[in-house]
Amino acid sequence: NTIFNSMENSSHILLDNCSFSLSNNFGLSLRGHDITVNHCSFNGNGGTGLQINHNGMTNYDEASNLANYNIVIESCNFLGNNWRMGTYGGIRADATAGLNSATWINGIVRSCRFENTDASAIWMDIHHSNQNIARNIFKNNVDALWLEIGFGCFDIEGNLMKGSSGGNIIFGHSQNAYMAGNLFSDMGAQALGFAWLGGDGDSREECHKTVYLDFERNIILGSDRQLTYFPVQLKQTDTNVWDFSSLYNTSTFNDNTYYSTISAPFIGQDGDTPFTFSEWKEVIGGGTGETTR
Repeated sequence: NTIFNSMENSSHILLDNCSFSLSNNFGLSLRGHDITVNHCSFNGNGGTGLQINHNGMTNYDEASNLANYNIVIESCNFLGNNWRMGTYGGIRADATAGLNSATWINGIVRSCRFENTDASAIWMDIHHSNQNIARNIFKNNVDALWLEIGFGCFDIEGNLMKGSSGGNIIFGHSQNAYMAGNLFSDMGAQALGFAWLGGDGDSREECHKTVYLDFERNIILGSDRQLTYFPVQLKQTDTNVWDFSSLYNTSTFNDNTYYSTISAPFIGQDGDTPFTFSEWKEVIGGGTGETTR
């Protein structure tokens, strides 16, 4: 019946072979630096399995309040979290994830398993930099990885992302991501895409500036689903057109293989007219070695 376990303002901590499971809300909330979490389980919690707690800092030290930094999470299980999707003990549990973090500098998430999360498996929210996300398995989550308002760099390599009911990697105003050697399959919406931020009208354009993405040597098994949702332009009115061309002007797509059973696997310029594969290649500047099967 725990609301959540908390370790605040901690440093030089090793958590090895521990279980933080079956809580009514968070499994564990951490805040600090130089922390290693190894071979631990965060399973069956009503809210987030592991939270790297938000403290509002964007640098290592602002007004002597240290940001979260130098945190390694390796060989851990995050299974069946966020089943409550509500509030318990006065603590919200609906906007959560298997692993939720905010304000995290220098991090590694490696060789972990994320399954059956009723939310994003990993949600990196606000002020992230120097993150390595590698060799993880994501299976049957709402989204596998949601990067929101992060300025990178994000190094995302060698992951299996399967069965996401939403998308596999969702960007919301995040920049400088290198994605290579990943396998995407059986996604409900798209392999890569935008998450809308802001309200109606022009505010969406202003807060949606995802740029500098490098996507190479990935395999995307699209089946009958959309492979990507990166619109070029969304026309609202004759005088209000949201232009996302900066994404394509700053990003590269090379040596990826796309498998799809539909002839037009990409969402197009007006938001609902699909691209053909040839049109997609023109948008991304031709690409190098981009193939579809």
